[in-house]
Amino acid sequence: MNSVQLKKRWHCPEANGFAALINQKGRSGNGFEISESPFGSVASSGLLDLRGLSFPDQAELRKIVFRNADISGAQFNGAWIERCTFENVRSDEAAWKNVAEHGSTFAECMFNKTNFRDAILGYKGSHFRRCRFTNANFQKAQFIRPEFDDCIFKDCRFANVDFSASSFEQCEFFGEVRGVWFRGGFALPSQRERFGTPRPNRMLNVSFARATLIDVTFSNNCDLSSVVPPTDSDHRLVFEWKDCLLKLQAAVQSWPTDEKIAGELFCKTHLTHAETQDSYIVSFIDLIEVYGTVAPKLWKSIGDCLSRG
Repeated sequence: MNSVQLKKRWHCPEANGFAALINQKGRSGNGFEISESPFGSVASSGLLDLRGLSFPDQAELRKIVFRNADISGAQFNGAWIERCTFENVRSDEAAWKNVAEHGSTFAECMFNKTNFRDAILGYKGSHFRRCRFTNANFQKAQFIRPEFDDCIFKDCRFANVDFSASSFEQCEFFGEVRGVWFRGGFALPSQRERFGTPRPNRMLNVSFARATLIDVTFSNNCDLSSVVPPTDSDHRLVFEWKDCLLKLQAAVQSWPTDEKIAGELFCKTHLTHAETQDSYIVSFIDLIEVYGTVAPKLWKSIGDCLSRG
């Protein structure tokens, strides 16, 4: 069945009102596990068949349990999802737009082409464990303090995503990672007061080995000591980042005027966050996009700084 047929079948007599019932259970917050479907299980996987399920506008789902289920093509748009459990759930091409997610647990879930655009994830420290995000759309999504453990992000769309106080451990990123901000915690004390104390973002054994980082920022004591940087020749993991920038800042004073201006701009831009960021991954691709013909000289100077220690 195609996506239209999957959605349309929920209007048949035996399935009509199923989503409204779950919403009613979720609004009470007393807890409810979805253990059956009008359509049984998906033959190919044995997962509970909830494909194409559409919830009412501004649905409220509290303490709802989705376990061993296929919710591909489901519509959660605009839903309030609080302390729910998603365990061994497949969510291919599902719509999570404008979702406000609070303190839920996701374990061994597959999010293939899932649309998280404009969603807010991670209120109350939501936890994602052994989840896989493939071609997921996170554009304009907001993150509070979700925890990601043993997760994979492959070919996802980010663009201007601030992970805020998200924390990552044993995670892998594949493909282009563009327009992302990784922080060690909240940027402001007021955020901690408002949203609670996050787990420190240790970036423990996080791998970018097969990723390309473009316009990616690290700040607020984001620990890169165990990170695996991209294995290509276009990225450099720099420790003692502030010292390197200060050395570079001194070196560019002898450069020709145009190159000096570009070099000073690079140093000034990155020194802003270097006070609280001991290490950084520099991308030659970024240098080319922003500084053009001066990029090779900046790249070489950063390399010289590393070789001098």
